[in-house]
Amino acid sequence: MEVSDLFREERGSCLKYAHNHNTFMESLMLKVGFIGWRG
Repeated sequence: MEVSDLFREERGSCLKYAHNHNTFMESLMLKVGFIGWRG
């Protein structure tokens, strides 16, 4: 139970970090991919 809690905590912080630091690039890639898919 401790291990899974630790894993969940670690994963949560990693996702939070990725979201905070890559939001612009992620949205840019999504827009480019969407435009490429439509075009």
